[in-house]
Amino acid sequence: MNHKIQFKKLCFIIFSFILFSCENDNISNQNIEKQETEQNNLIYFKGLPVNHRFSTPISELETEHNEQVLINYYNEERSIMKKNLV
Repeated sequence: MNHKIQFKKLCFIIFSFILFSCENDNISNQNIEKQETEQNNLIYFKGLPVNHRFSTPISELETEHNEQVLINYYNEERSIMKKNLV
């Protein structure tokens, strides 16, 4: 009698596991379809796929950032901030 109860419990656990795994499979298929549609909207920038680009012009992105360029950029931004505060 005890073996029948254990067998029923085991069957119930296996059945519920199979049912649960099928539900997760449907969810994962939906996620894959969503990712495929999102990949169609990708823009390739310098060989890398990106979803969007900021408003920075490409010429600024391609400039070489050495010390002098960074100092000039900092001074320009600082002067803009001083004008906004006054």
